[in-house]
Parts: sequence; C-alpha cells; structure tokens
Amino acid sequence: MRRLEGGDTIELVVCEHVDAPECRLWGISDVHLGSPDCDEDLFLSDIAAIKDDPLARVILNGDLLQYDTKKSKGDVYRQKYPPGQQKRLMRDYLTPIKDKILGIIGGNHDELRTEEDATP
Repeated sequence: MRRLEGGDTIELVVCEHVDAPECRLWGISDVHLGSPDCDEDLFLSDIAAIKDDPLARVILNGDLLQYDTKKSKGDVYRQKYPPGQQKRLMRDYLTPIKDKILGIIGGNHDELRTEEDATP
C-alpha cells in the first residue's frame, strides 16, 4: 500500500515479466455488476471471448461492482444483486480468465466496505 497526500491509499501491484511476446490487450472497466443498468450478457460475452483467445490479456480498471450500501450515495434496494452476491458473482465470472489478468485498478465503487454497510 502506498499512502497519498490527503491520507488516501492505493495498492500497487508490480508485474515484472509477462510471458507473452504478443498479446491482445483488453481493458474492462465500469461493469457495475449489480446495477439494473449493467449489461451482464455483454460482459459475459467479453469474458468468453477472452477465455477462448490464447493471446488475450486483461487489465481490470475499476468499478466492476455497483456495491451500493446503506451509507453510499446509490440506492442499495434498487440493485439487481446484494453487495455480497456481487462480489461472489464477479469472482466466479473472472475465474475462467484469472491467468490472463495482468492487473487491477480500483475505482470508487470498489472501495472497502464493511458487511454491515453491505446489508440492506
């Protein structure tokens, strides 16, 4: 973890070598799994394409989950899935491509939340 000015922290993950002389780089961002506006079928189609492409590599770029809580700006009761289920589903969806993920950059919806916050 690295502390930034103002007290914010970021986690740095360094990949020293990727054994892929040639690759097709995918950037996945702002899925907002759990939001009624999330196009889950499109996301799963992308996951399938990445899984089937031996040259595919992925960078996950924040806001993969909607993760509204009682204390957040969003409406926890409008979500398609409760926050805990969003985390489990995303883990299950990403498992088939886990070896192709080069890095993850968190977004504001990916901040650490307590289980108390996540329970509607």
